Parts: sequence; structure tokens; C-alpha cells
Amino acid sequence: MIKSIIVLLCVVMIGGCAAQTHTANRGPSTQESQDDRGILQVDRKVVLSGQVTLGVESPDSIHGLMIKLAETHGGYLLSSQEDHITIRIPAEGLYDALSTVETWGEVIDRRILGQEVTEEYYDLEIRLKNAEATRDRYLDLLEHASSIDEMLKLERELERLSQQIDVLRGKLNRLIHQVEYCTITVEAVTLGGKPGPVAALFKGVYSGARWLFVRD
Repeated sequence: MIKSIIVLLCVVMIGGCAAQTHTANRGPSTQESQDDRGILQVDRKVVLSGQVTLGVESPDSIHGLMIKLAETHGGYLLSSQEDHITIRIPAEGLYDALSTVETWGEVIDRRILGQEVTEEYYDLEIRLKNAEATRDRYLDLLEHASSIDEMLKLERELERLSQQIDVLRGKLNRLIHQVEYCTITVEAVTLGGKPGPVAALFKGVYSGARWLFVRD
């Protein structure tokens, strides 16, 4: 009887060990794998821009349309020249805005460009956080300074750090704005093109000759 109990206990222990070994060999659970992937994922930062060359009857009319398009999408006018106009709108509206632009005339060229600034973005973010942490440590040291000389040295360092923080924060904010807002540039050209100098000369000669020979 005692031998039977001992044998039964051995079987149970061996079975338990085997089950633990099987569980360990399966690797991490699905949830753990998803978490690991989530940690490794990086939120990419891309500056988007759209460029359209548009053939139209009246290039001047495009300026008003572009300004209205910017206002509709919550953006603004960035620059305006004789035949080029650039607006800036929230990046998520890029494709809808380009679709609207394409209805204004004949699309001669259309490009969407993307500049990745992920590394620059996170580098600025880390440098800013480090500078702010260093500033906080200097502020703490300043509160416990034991001499005027020590206080003056700490204040000079704090002034330097404050300037560095302002510069880094300004660069980071500009980069964030460029990522959040895309640019759309439209070049408007007259359909059929304008006659060149030689063509314009022959056109003038022809008109003058026609006026001489075709009169009442």
C-alpha cells in the first residue's frame, strides 16, 4: 500500500514538472508580444507638401480660390507671387484639398512630397528634457547655496540653461507645426501658353499687313 502511494506521488510530480516545462517553452503570451511590439514602435514624424501645376484660363483667379481653400481647412496663406501661391493647412486635409485644386483646371503636374524628421524631432525632445532637468537641479542647488560666490555661479549657469531651453523649445515647436501643417503650392499657367517673342513679332507683322490690305 505504501509503495503504491509513493509511486502515485512520483507520477503526479513528474506530470507537474512536464507541464511547467511545456508552459515555459511556449514563450511569451500574445498580450506580452503585443506590448513588446508597442514599445518598439516609433511615432514617425513626416513633413508633407503638395505641389500642383494647373492650366487655367485666368491664373489670377487661383489666388482667391487658394485663400478660400486655406480658410475652409483651418489654414492660412503662406506666400503669394505672380503665378505661384502657397498655403498651409492641417496635414490630415492634404488629399482632400488637392482633390479640390484639381477641379479648378487642367492638371499638368501633381506631386506629394514627404520629408521624415523623426530623428530630429526626438533628438530635440530629449535635449530639451535634459536641459530642463539640469535647470531644476541647479534651482535646487541655488536654494541651498552657502555663499554669494556660489550663488552667482549658479545664477550664470541658470541663465545659460534658460537660453538653451528657449532655443530648443522654439526649434521643437516649429518642427511640430511643420509636421501638423502641410504646405500646398499651386503654379497657375495659362492654357495654351503665352506666345514667345518671335511668335509675338510675327503676330504683330501679320496684324499690320492685314490692316493695310483689308480695309473698306
